[in-house]
Amino acid sequence: MKIKITLILFILLGITYSYSQVKIGDNPNIIDSSSILELESSDKVFVLTRVTTSQMNSITPLNGALVYNTDDNCLYQYADNNWISLCGASNDDQQLSFDSTTNILTLEDGGSVDLSSLISSGPTGPTGPTGPTGATGEQGATGATGAQGPTGATGATGEQGPTGATGATGETGATGAQGPTGATGATGAQGPTGETGATGATGAQGPTGATGATGAQGPTGETGATGATGAQGPTGETGATGAT
Repeated sequence: MKIKITLILFILLGITYSYSQVKIGDNPNIIDSSSILELESSDKVFVLTRVTTSQMNSITPLNGALVYNTDDNCLYQYADNNWISLCGASNDDQQLSFDSTTNILTLEDGGSVDLSSLISSGPTGPTGPTGPTGATGEQGATGATGAQGPTGATGATGEQGPTGATGATGETGATGAQGPTGATGATGAQGPTGETGATGATGAQGPTGATGATGAQGPTGETGATGATGAQGPTGETGATGAT
């Protein structure tokens, strides 16, 4: 059950008024002039008497007494000879608020308790000096990483920037090693017959062979065509004139 620290301080004002003042906790020498009891701490809390239901019902205190019932996990007040739950009938986790003008303690579910008879009606004293700031609490544990959100829509493609200047031509690399000789290709088709070359010079006449035996005379062949008349050779030099 959540109870504001200010609510607890107002409830503590229900203690019977006397001229003595008690300060418990931090800054024991600083107490408001209108306080009969003050608690101050940055790391400790005020704990009410804790009792079970049977233990609570066996106690008959003064009206206004408060206890914490450990069976119900709830705060109870004694009023009109009855223990009254301050937690409400259907909610064990509710906020309490206190109106310092009317002295009404109100529950979140609508219930309320008038604490006027428990609070001193003397004049309000001057506000005491502000106490020193408490030490900063330890850093809480880092929470679990949340689930990754959906991927956002792809943005529009931006305009293409201008083409950069052409870089300088790099130096020619070294000639690589010659690769292995490839397989011999298929023989190509025979080309056309070339023109007949010029007649070569007549070679020297070889020695006359031995006369062979006379063969049988063959049939007379057909008369061949008359060959073309050869070109006239050059005129020979005039010979020397003979003696008379």
